Amino acid sequence: MNAGRRFWVAWTIGALLWTAAMALAGPKDLSLSLAMVNTKSDFGWLVSRFGEWPGWALVLSGVFLLVNTARHPENGWRIYRPLAWSVLILAACQAGIVTALIKYFWGRVRFVHLDSNLSNYTPFWIPGGVGVGKSFPSGHTAMAFVCAPLPFFFFARRMALASWLSLAFVIVYGGGVAWGRIVYGSHFLTDTLFSAGLALLAAPLVLKALDHKPNKKKAPTPKEPTPEVSQNK
Repeated sequence: MNAGRRFWVAWTIGALLWTAAMALAGPKDLSLSLAMVNTKSDFGWLVSRFGEWPGWALVLSGVFLLVNTARHPENGWRIYRPLAWSVLILAACQAGIVTALIKYFWGRVRFVHLDSNLSNYTPFWIPGGVGVGKSFPSGHTAMAFVCAPLPFFFFARRMALASWLSLAFVIVYGGGVAWGRIVYGSHFLTDTLFSAGLALLAAPLVLKALDHKPNKKKAPTPKEPTPEVSQNK
């Protein structure tokens, strides 16, 4: 199996796992929030206020890298331009445009805004209506997962240490933000799971489109010596 086919097989498996996780988590959304939510949680408050900051720091770092390497083409950091572009595209498109549009048009009420009898709760697969609520999907989680391209980028280059460290960062930071949003009552599990899964599926696609590694040049084939023409007549 060639590299291209392996990529699509792995991506398809990831998409199926994400779909299965959403289907399994959906029926548990309300009961999980009822058991977990603590609107006085210090961790939830910190995530609410500052959870997006590391994501924005990564975006600004990407902008700085792109500007710097454009001004100095000989800069060795140019190899990270596809990674920087991937982070910016995820932040603008997935965390920005897609999340904002779904939030507005889908309309799911946040847990903390539910009626006392929970009558206005809706599972994620049933739209509540335009402007009804902004629970689905999670914007904080989407912004946290703009770091999703990092492990994919380093793994493609067989940079083992960087791959594992960046994967740990994605899990701890992204998972921590998702957990904080659920605990604080701002989101249900599927709100965060949707944003995380979408970012993890979009990241390798964006990188694949942007990251064209140059082909190795083949060594020129040595020419056969030209036979000398005899000067004797």
